[in-house]
Amino acid sequence: MWPYERPTLSPDAERSDDAGACAVAEYFLASLPYDAAHGRHTTIDRYAPDCATCQEFADETDNERRNGGWTRGDYAKVTGRSIIGPQDGDDESIVYCTFDIQTDECQTWDGVSNSIKHYSSGSGYVVFQMRHTDHGWHVEEWGSHIDREVS
Repeated sequence: MWPYERPTLSPDAERSDDAGACAVAEYFLASLPYDAAHGRHTTIDRYAPDCATCQEFADETDNERRNGGWTRGDYAKVTGRSIIGPQDGDDESIVYCTFDIQTDECQTWDGVSNSIKHYSSGSGYVVFQMRHTDHGWHVEEWGSHIDREVS
């Protein structure tokens, strides 16, 4: 769990095709717990400036840091992947990257409450809606479902 290994961005992230979209999405997935553990949201700022869910995560990270809290763990190992192109109503720059994942245990403390939240390891999936822009791939939105216990 600690110390964290710094995630690395695959050279495929420079590609303008589906492989590039999913390379950025996988880097984003690996970087979220790394950034949270370091009390920052650098990856969200760079790759998801317009993602509402991502900004909520960034706000939670800011609040945690401001209150002296912390996050440890929650790394996800990708066990499967699929790519879906634009859906009805999407423009051609949209790609959906879905990852089946196994997550590590996680502990968080918000810096205010009297208890630490414990999340068990688990499995589930995460879906990233990616958009190709003049500046490369960006996360438009993301969602996940992970089966795990919280205490």
